[in-house]
Amino acid sequence: MELFEFIDERRVIKEKFTAIEGYEHIKRTWNREFQLYAANVVPGEFYITEQDECIKTTLGSCIACCVRDPENGIGGLNHFMLPEFNSTKRNLKDTSQLGKEGCWAMEFLINGVLLHGGERSNLEVKLFGGAQLIAGLEGAQVGQKNINFIDDYVNKESLNVAARDLGGQYARTIIFFPKTGKVKLNRLGHNQDKKVLREEQSYAGRVNSTPDSCGDIELF
Repeated sequence: MELFEFIDERRVIKEKFTAIEGYEHIKRTWNREFQLYAANVVPGEFYITEQDECIKTTLGSCIACCVRDPENGIGGLNHFMLPEFNSTKRNLKDTSQLGKEGCWAMEFLINGVLLHGGERSNLEVKLFGGAQLIAGLEGAQVGQKNINFIDDYVNKESLNVAARDLGGQYARTIIFFPKTGKVKLNRLGHNQDKKVLREEQSYAGRVNSTPDSCGDIELF
């Protein structure tokens, strides 16, 4: 199907291709700057594509992992955080205890890429997020435990990490281009932190209410 719009008095043809089955619910909009469709991933979601499009998300303390197979032209992005636990019951450094949400997020993304033609030996990974947006120890722990988890995960799985931008005290917007592997990163000003915090706190409420069940994760 072809859609048309006028930009700078020029008619631009936009090809509206169908998302991979299972990802149709992800909001996709036309990005005039890049002349591509952009899939907008919010906290708790992930998106995989074989098409020439980009994937966009905004991060605070959450983590986004960009994964692609450059040989087979498939890639995707997720956006997740780990659940909160009472520090008297759980050790914040014990990522095996804290990793339920993270391991599922990584499994769904990587296995989705492999399921649609990717090969594990080709995978290229880029990592973003883990910011400290809340002042004080509590704020530092939220972002840092997410970083601890993803560092531990990629090491255990021997994944090829091509780039990383983790930590800091600023929110980020990233735009990932799976076909080229490029990522456009924009560090946001503090005036935008409150909006990012509200979105992540809403997501955190859903994460923390998830039943304590995460089986062994296997990448095929």
